[in-house]
Amino acid sequence: MPRSEAGIFRQARLDDRSNRLAGKDRRHVETSEILRTMVATVKAKISKAEAKGSTAAQKAALTELKAWVSRFTGVVVPALKDRPDLLAKLGLKPRGGKR
Repeated sequence: MPRSEAGIFRQARLDDRSNRLAGKDRRHVETSEILRTMVATVKAKISKAEAKGSTAAQKAALTELKAWVSRFTGVVVPALKDRPDLLAKLGLKPRGGKR
């Protein structure tokens, strides 16, 4: 059964519209992939920056802790010079190198 010219033109318009929509879908998918890649990159950079910040905070806390331990040791060792057993429990040596 031969198709009428109107039917052929209608089908051609539908095919053309489908192709244009498919092109939009393809561009949409490509854009979505680009955006996903960009988001992943930004998240990775944020994570790296947070890790650097955490490392700096850890270093600062460790420096502060070392200073506190030094002050503590300076007070405790002379105070417990007659109690080497307590110094040993703290992991400290009495002054003079004796344990």
